[in-house]
Amino acid sequence: MSKTFEVPNEVLPDNPISHLTFDIEVMNGIVQDVRVQMSPGFLDPDLIDLSEILLKLDFNDGLVKKFSDLLSVQSANITEAKRNFLLQCLDEMIGNFV
Repeated sequence: MSKTFEVPNEVLPDNPISHLTFDIEVMNGIVQDVRVQMSPGFLDPDLIDLSEILLKLDFNDGLVKKFSDLLSVQSANITEAKRNFLLQCLDEMIGNFV
């Protein structure tokens, strides 16, 4: 599944309108691959690194909660705005599937 999101200014205040596309591949109920595409000229290593946390997680109705818990542990230095943005994107993206 793939979905594109507009990145709000609170997440990246120094960038004009930026877009972020998440591609998530699921096989047998497990997240197998996560790809992140960003607008030209826009690169945020935090967002790329954080997407890797999704790998090998169970694709079910607890995915957003598990991702949130892992963000708190593995990426304690991420801004609250980025954290909320990623959680919102994931929730919106998988909402129709779980």
